Amino acid sequence: MLNKNYLFLSAFLVANFMFVSSIYADNPGEEVAQADNSSEEVVTETVAETSSESSETSTSSASSASGDEVELSKISVTGSRIKRTDIEGPQPLVVITSDDIDQGGFLSVYEAVSSVAQNTGQTVMDGLGGGSNNASNNQLNLRDFGPGRTLILVNGKRRANYPYPEGDGDASFNWNRIPIGIVERIEILTSGASAIYGADAVAGVVNVILVDGMEEFAVQARVGEHQPFTNRSSGESVNIEISGGKYFENGSMVFGIDLSTVNPLRGTDREQLDDIYDEPVGYYHYGTWAGYLASRGYSGYAFLPTNSGATTTCEQLSMRTDQMANYGWGSEDYTDPNTGKTWDALGRSTYGDNFNYCNIDDGKYSTIRNGSDNASVYLAGTYSFDNGVELTADIHYWDTEVDSVSRPKFVIQNFYATGGVVGEDGTLLADGSGNIFYEGTDRTFSPAMFRYGGAYMQGQRFFPESEWRGTYKEDTLSYTIAATGNFDFRDAIWDWELALVNDEYNFQRGGLEVTESGLEKWSCGAAANTVYASSCVSGQYGFGIFNPDTFWGSADLADSYGLWKMAYINGDSSSESIQFNVSGDLFTLPAGPIGFALHLDDTTTDYQIRPDQTFLDDDIWGRSTTRGGGERSRESAAIEFAVPVTANLSLYAARRYDSYDEISTQIGSRSTDQISFTWNATENMMIRGGWGESFAAPSLPYIYKGESSSFSTPCDYYARYFNTGEVNLDSTNCLQDKFTQLNATLSSTGNLNLRAEDGEQYNLGFVFDLVDTSKVKMDMTLDFVEIELADIVISTSTESVLIDEMICKAQEDGITTPGYSYGSAYCADIYSSVIRGAEWQPQGGGTNPNTAPPEGGIDTVKYGYINGATRYYRGADLATSARFLTDNAGDFFVSLSIAYVDDERRANGEGDPLQSIMNQERRLRSRSYLSFSWTKNDWAAGVSTSRIGSMNYSSTWNERGPNSYGNPRKIDPYYDIGSFVRYDFDDGHFLQVSVSNLMDDIPEKNVDLGWPWFATYYYSPVGREVFLTYRYTF
Repeated sequence: MLNKNYLFLSAFLVANFMFVSSIYADNPGEEVAQADNSSEEVVTETVAETSSESSETSTSSASSASGDEVELSKISVTGSRIKRTDIEGPQPLVVITSDDIDQGGFLSVYEAVSSVAQNTGQTVMDGLGGGSNNASNNQLNLRDFGPGRTLILVNGKRRANYPYPEGDGDASFNWNRIPIGIVERIEILTSGASAIYGADAVAGVVNVILVDGMEEFAVQARVGEHQPFTNRSSGESVNIEISGGKYFENGSMVFGIDLSTVNPLRGTDREQLDDIYDEPVGYYHYGTWAGYLASRGYSGYAFLPTNSGATTTCEQLSMRTDQMANYGWGSEDYTDPNTGKTWDALGRSTYGDNFNYCNIDDGKYSTIRNGSDNASVYLAGTYSFDNGVELTADIHYWDTEVDSVSRPKFVIQNFYATGGVVGEDGTLLADGSGNIFYEGTDRTFSPAMFRYGGAYMQGQRFFPESEWRGTYKEDTLSYTIAATGNFDFRDAIWDWELALVNDEYNFQRGGLEVTESGLEKWSCGAAANTVYASSCVSGQYGFGIFNPDTFWGSADLADSYGLWKMAYINGDSSSESIQFNVSGDLFTLPAGPIGFALHLDDTTTDYQIRPDQTFLDDDIWGRSTTRGGGERSRESAAIEFAVPVTANLSLYAARRYDSYDEISTQIGSRSTDQISFTWNATENMMIRGGWGESFAAPSLPYIYKGESSSFSTPCDYYARYFNTGEVNLDSTNCLQDKFTQLNATLSSTGNLNLRAEDGEQYNLGFVFDLVDTSKVKMDMTLDFVEIELADIVISTSTESVLIDEMICKAQEDGITTPGYSYGSAYCADIYSSVIRGAEWQPQGGGTNPNTAPPEGGIDTVKYGYINGATRYYRGADLATSARFLTDNAGDFFVSLSIAYVDDERRANGEGDPLQSIMNQERRLRSRSYLSFSWTKNDWAAGVSTSRIGSMNYSSTWNERGPNSYGNPRKIDPYYDIGSFVRYDFDDGHFLQVSVSNLMDDIPEKNVDLGWPWFATYYYSPVGREVFLTYRYTF
């Protein structure tokens, strides 16, 4: 249960903080109390004087001071299926219009959506080669509950998730699939609504509204360039939009074609990221051990090509000769050539004059934004029959090809070359004891290469003349067919809709991979055709032959041995649903009619991941892949009521019933409730709030992940407890006390027994009409949100499963473990994860002096996903907007929004206490956005700044560095300023120049992170970009 005392206390504290702080808000649109989110009807407004500014989406009822006359029709609002005349509602909404996207210079819909202030969580973003974030997938993470716990709708309907799970295995919506050209607006409900929309609407709901009608034909072209007018201009982008539509006597049609090309951006395209000396810690200027061959028998020895049997040099291999001692790791200080500051010598004896390597700066090879080619076709239409029934249909196809570069190709290999050192010509250069047989002078061999009867070394080899590329090909096809109409019931007009929605997503990820078979051939080289072929095998301690000519050879030579091979992962996902909605007024109370809505749907979703045969044969070196697939069906029914208690007070209630199939999950049937209210306390102030239950269904990859197995010798914690009576969480003495299990099977797989994640939420808000005259309008909203979600699916490890098995067994015996208190459902999950019955055989063999548990020794440990974690969020959102209309100077618009995180708490497992994480490293406290715009006649201009607040982080280098950073320290706030200027020749015909990251800023570099030295899940590494947009309407 949420702590309501904390809610109202934090409301008071946060409100005071926000009014005196200088934090700006982060939202490219305007956060409104409740916007005119009309999927079927629009707000009709007649005023004495108004503005044409399209992004002004907040419209209040006229006050007596302004003398405006306003007539409002009923509208549909995201967050409810009941149409109403009130624009403000019980939950806050953020609206981003197509004009906001254009004027902000956003290259994609994702860039616009991800900048909303409530996107405070860590996300996976595409474009960053060389890390885990190189998938063709962009995600939104509202309030840090995870991308899979924000529901994404397109025209109010669900879509298929990205087929390939990212991060910890969760599945989520991929924003890349929505092109800019067909978006009319985006509405973001910033609190949960599971009682309305069902599973996943925990942190919020995002509804993308596509264009549905127009009476024009238009062509728009936009070109962009990264850092133009410099010697680093790059990342060129071209976008062509062709759209049109027509209204007929009985219907309408609209189409949109969107074509775009974006060239990649690399580390070399940003001055702050293109050199090893950009690294903030001087010791790490040593770059990359790109040509690294080190002795495993003697500490402190690493060899250059010329003293490990090769005839090439680092420079001939496009690398440079280097030593770790050159950067302060040895006995001498290091002076940074860029700053002139000195880093004291670390005095590491292992990094002296004998530790040599070939160096490159591999970071600059990586893409900071992927290149892509995208195409989209959208067609929609309506037809009205004479009986009042309207048939609507739309179809959307999207296709993309993405290229990602991470670094030069590389490979790692260990050697225990008892067969000796053999050249590419098949000549024995040296035997395993270090006896040199080569009689020439162009090859030398360090004695430290040899020990234990072989060339005993570990090596890492980069190939700078080549690139490690990943390719992504994806396409989606979605269509909706719907019939809508109305009927009379109890003296009221009721609306109904019957819709069929189908969405399919196809995916292919490909890339050059090192194969196990190719690695063996390359390591051996031509020696495979000699008498030494029998030694060309990988043994327990390394490869049996060392060939310096292949290890220190070219990428072409490696290619000739098939070291790399293109390998592919194919996948698809789909969602199909039949939905029925009906809404209208039940009857009328003294304060007004009671609104009602009924929603029914039957939905089936599925996904499949199909690695190619190379993966299935386990021939990919050092890498496994996700495989699996399955489907899930759900039947749902939801009802809503809107009850006007008095002229100023309205109550809203909703209940939803969901029934899941019995095969895919243990969710079964469940109901979810929500109650909210609006109270017009004064003529200029409305108070709103509510409580609701929420739930999230486990993502399909959590359930259907394919099985992968290995063997290990784990500590049997339960067996030790059974023999000693001691609940010991330390595995240190397991081996010597013979409490291990030899060659137990470790199996990673999905979990068909997962339950739904359950939670609650509260929101309390205030809406103020501060000023409302014919010349000046100003409003403000302040909302407090509290969310808690329990039974969250978490990934487990072998050790954690076996420890928790012991704790559960001890609990059955009445013994509690401090800090742990597990429920019966969780313990049942744990017991099902440990399969016993094997003969208990400890590592090292021999007779086990201990008594086996009654269930027997460990046969298999299943790890993967279980329910157990808890998350808690408490925060506040502030938004204010104003417009100033003048007679001669033009019209001015200002908007400000802030999301402030008061507290986040986590419990990582069943029974763990909730603990605040706000003082942990890189926890975002605030995010915000401030914008100014101006229009006069045919001109418009604006400037905006997005702000990511300061965060804590710590590093051992903070105290050692020349700037005496201290430990811990703060990451400075980051500002991303954008601007635009537009000239309208006439209606629908304009020319616009927009700039993103106007000051070409880059986030503060963190001394504890590698390239690009800041948290890429919060910040973009892209620099200044200039866009020129021209639109012509026929």
